[in-house]
Order: sequence, then C-alpha cells, then structure tokens
Amino acid sequence: MRADVPSGNGQWRRTATVGGANDFPLLDGNAPGQARLRIAAKQIICKQGDPADALFYIESGRVKISRVSRGGKEAVVGVCGPGEFFGLVSLAGGRSKRATDAATALTDCAVIQVKRSAMIRLLREQQDFAVNFVACLIRQDIRNQEMLIDQLTHSAEQRLVRVLLQLADGGGFVESDLVYVNQTLLAGMVGTTRSQVNAFMNKFKRRGLVDYDRRGILGIRPALRDFFLDISTD
Repeated sequence: MRADVPSGNGQWRRTATVGGANDFPLLDGNAPGQARLRIAAKQIICKQGDPADALFYIESGRVKISRVSRGGKEAVVGVCGPGEFFGLVSLAGGRSKRATDAATALTDCAVIQVKRSAMIRLLREQQDFAVNFVACLIRQDIRNQEMLIDQLTHSAEQRLVRVLLQLADGGGFVESDLVYVNQTLLAGMVGTTRSQVNAFMNKFKRRGLVDYDRRGILGIRPALRDFFLDISTD
C-alpha cells in the first residue's frame, strides 16, 4: 500500500508503506496447499459462514472483517493489513469449522490462501516459521485488545480518530481508489451512528485536521494525532 504524507512545503509527496511481505518467506503461493490471490477493491474474499478450511496472509492491501447479526446489522470486527492473517478460525477445527467471518477487500489486495492441512504441516515442521507465526498472532491480539478497551473506555469521537489514524498509518493521504471507506463503514468500525460520524468529520474538517470531498478523497493531517492525544488526556 502507498500513502501520501505532507512535505515541509505543505505539498503532498508519495511514499511507500512497508507491508511485511517478507516476514513469512515460506508463504509464497507456490507450495502445496497455497495459492496467491489478487483481489480487487470491494470484492468479497469469503462470506460469513463459509467452510473454514483455509486461512489467509495479506501481502498487500487492507481487508475488512465483519459479521452480520440475525437482524441484518453489520458489525465491523476489524481491518487487517499487510503482514497479518485472517481466517484463523480454520485452525480451531471442530464446531468452529463453519464460523467464518465475512472478509471484504478495502483496497486492491494480494493475499496468500493457505489450506488448513498445509498450515498445520508448516507449524509442525518449521520451527522458525511457527515462532514468527505465534509472534504475529500476539501482535494482532494486542491490537484487538486495544480496540476492545477503546469501545469500553473511550468516547465515539476518540474511537473515530483512532480508526482514521490506523487507516492512514498514523498520518497520510487515503484516496478512494486506494482505500474504500465511507461514513457508514466508519460508523461500523467505531460502533456509533453514521450521523454522529458525519458530525465529527465536519468538526475535524473545520479545525483543519482532515480534508475530504464528495469524490471520496480523505486527507489526514498530522495534527489529528496531536488532537487525539489532547482529547485522550481530558
């Protein structure tokens, strides 16, 4: 994924974001039980309830993980990025084998699909791979815990700012042809209403913290991080 960051003269310059694609060289899409998939933005990678017979490693791009209630309400469980796994429930086996969450590409993505049997074989036979995999899961679990703490202790405004910073990798330029986000999606990630997200976004724009227009181009200013620190210490 690429991002634009502000240069010293106030213009935007293009930079590359390291995706961590070399963390697991054994996941190359060529070994038995593996396949490299090119996923277009907005494309569904797997549906909720699909058989959990494989997991996925993200080489590039961002993926939305969501779950829909019986009443039809969607909850965004999280957003995974380069160097992360999703579909981990496939390793649990048993009754969890059909408990797959929905996964949708927010950007053009490159992912490695790994069949459950192939992953278990790697974990058993490749010690370094297994150690790196566990470390990766711990990092993802820490992030998920932080998200839960946000939901329990932070205001909707604080949660929205954190989500924006995460999507922009801490500051940068998120364009609609790179990351497909809208206020409905943001509301699902934050756990609030679209109208409240709209009110906050208008407030951020007036304060010069974000720039956005009807074309879907969203600019995240570095001052948004300072604003987040300020409201987090109030």
